Amino acid sequence: MSSRPPHHVYPLGEEGMHVIDGGPCPCLASSRGSDTLIFHNSLKGTNVGDVVRKPLRRYRELAGGTWTAQERDEWQEAMDVLTLHWPEEDVFRSKSSF
Repeated sequence: MSSRPPHHVYPLGEEGMHVIDGGPCPCLASSRGSDTLIFHNSLKGTNVGDVVRKPLRRYRELAGGTWTAQERDEWQEAMDVLTLHWPEEDVFRSKSSF
């Protein structure tokens, strides 16, 4: 792996919509064989937070309260990352939603 930080390529007009700090981007960005050039897919017209929250919430419903403490913590961490990068509008979400 290269010691140089990667360059991120994303569609025009989508500045600030993509995760470029080393974390996973919801656009499913890929390096395509190079660790110094990351290609992002378009998110135009997509509410990223809503797209990702939907399966996470469905997964919680399907689990039916049978999660371990670790699984619950991991789920909450994923939701917190979403809230940080893509906050929900006009929705209050409590951490004690289990």
